[in-house]
Amino acid sequence: MNIKRFFQSFQRLQWKLTFNYMLVTVASLLVLQILFILTLSIRPGYVHPGVAFDLIRDMRIAGQALVPALSAQPVQREEVQAWVESVMGQDLLFGGGLAYNPERSSLTVLAPDGTILESSRPDLFPRSTSIFQAVAADELNVIENALMGIEEEGNLYKIKAMSAFSFAIPVFFQGDVVGVVFIQLERPTFWESAAAVVRVFLSSLILFSILALLMGSVFGLLMARGITNRLNHLARATSAWGRGELSVRIEDRHGDEISELAGDLNRMVVEFENLLKDRQDLAALEERNRLARDLHDSVKQQVFAISMNLGAAESLWGNNAPAALEQLQSAKALARQAQAELSNLIQMLRPIQLKERGLVEALREQLKAWEKHSGVAAIYQVEGDGSLSEEASQAVFRVAQEALSNISRHSQATAASVALVFKEGCLEVSIRDNGHGFDPDAVSKGMGLKSMQERIQSVGGKLNIRSTSTGTVLSLQVPQGDQA
Repeated sequence: MNIKRFFQSFQRLQWKLTFNYMLVTVASLLVLQILFILTLSIRPGYVHPGVAFDLIRDMRIAGQALVPALSAQPVQREEVQAWVESVMGQDLLFGGGLAYNPERSSLTVLAPDGTILESSRPDLFPRSTSIFQAVAADELNVIENALMGIEEEGNLYKIKAMSAFSFAIPVFFQGDVVGVVFIQLERPTFWESAAAVVRVFLSSLILFSILALLMGSVFGLLMARGITNRLNHLARATSAWGRGELSVRIEDRHGDEISELAGDLNRMVVEFENLLKDRQDLAALEERNRLARDLHDSVKQQVFAISMNLGAAESLWGNNAPAALEQLQSAKALARQAQAELSNLIQMLRPIQLKERGLVEALREQLKAWEKHSGVAAIYQVEGDGSLSEEASQAVFRVAQEALSNISRHSQATAASVALVFKEGCLEVSIRDNGHGFDPDAVSKGMGLKSMQERIQSVGGKLNIRSTSTGTVLSLQVPQGDQA
């Protein structure tokens, strides 16, 4: 399980960006290295006199190492052989960096009379034979100039073809020519050049790749961390908004797409905050209107009836005491009804503590208080368990309040029940009474049926009312959790 979580952590955006940066860096550096190798492999220059002049000057310096061996008596052939092998053992010739094919090129050291002392190609230039019999006429002129001690570079090289040339360098000791170095160079093919350059770089390729891998990883990690931190800031802000903390704002001034998204989200939450305030103001206005209707339909009319009964009792008090007493008793009953109505209204106006108590307990307490004030016997049933969003809980609670208020005011019921059934994905609420019923299509505005419908529909629920002469059933269904 720990191993699974370990590998799952690499699926996060930060590591995906890091790996992408790493791969791009490694691939880019490897491509640059390959291009560099190809550039070295296709370098021109075999037909350019400047290249020949550079090589002649380099070989003139290198040839000074032959002076002790050539000026000795007799000539030290072993040292001459060692020098030839060291020079021809290089893939890139001298400081000029000119590639050549060692199998088709040659380096030969001559005595002052043209005798071959040593050669990298003894099959073409056997030792102790004359060079004059082994070279073509155009190269012979270059060798003769070197044997005569001529030092001008223009007289010491010969271009034989687009991909080959030869040159000779005299070696001096105390002003005399003690030998000549004769070189034939043939340009390698593209693949031969590439192979030679790869051999040079192969030893550093692993180290180069490791360094590129580290550079890409560090750079990618730093870049990815910055992006993921900004995205986490967005996530924290949206989570705060989900908890109702609408004052939180996203601070991001980088000027890129994430900043634009942050700005759009900030504007959205401002508009949502304004919309929520407007909705709250509208709900408060609707609540005031409903309260005014309830006061007008119940308490105001009851108070008016009380005043009429008291006036009648006053006029009858001296002439007909029993009739006056009857009017007083009627006024007393109306006063009790008005008191009960006011108690119900006050109870509905009290703030509900749904967050602390939950919908189930809040409805239980509301039903107990309603039963006490209304005198109607009530049964409360709960089946299953679950949770609603705060907005849905508020809607269900207020609809239940309104329904119970209607039962006590209009139905003349002697019993009522409230049942909550939590099912998979939804909550079903049923409120019943045994009153005389009513026609839902012909009721007055005071019963608030339209307000109930709007409350439940606003949280994605459904409300249905069935009423007959033997009672009324109000049933509603709302989604659970975040589905509301």
